[in-house]
Amino acid sequence: MTSGDMELQEYKKVTISVTQDALNLWAELWSELEGKDKSNGPNLAASEKEFIPSCGIPKFLEKMWLLKHYLDFIKRYSQ
Repeated sequence: MTSGDMELQEYKKVTISVTQDALNLWAELWSELEGKDKSNGPNLAASEKEFIPSCGIPKFLEKMWLLKHYLDFIKRYSQ
């Protein structure tokens, strides 16, 4: 295996890993939006009809920020 082949294999491994992390995080966020996590009750406040994620707003926003960073990394790494 040549040096170039090894670099390509490493590139593929990193890209696949970060992409999978991003997809897993997206799935978590999507399930929150769909209200599939019923462990802490419904995601809508009865009186306010607003979105309340089971992990809390700060953690949900942190996950959204992390997803942005995964996607930014994939874009930069691929260029």
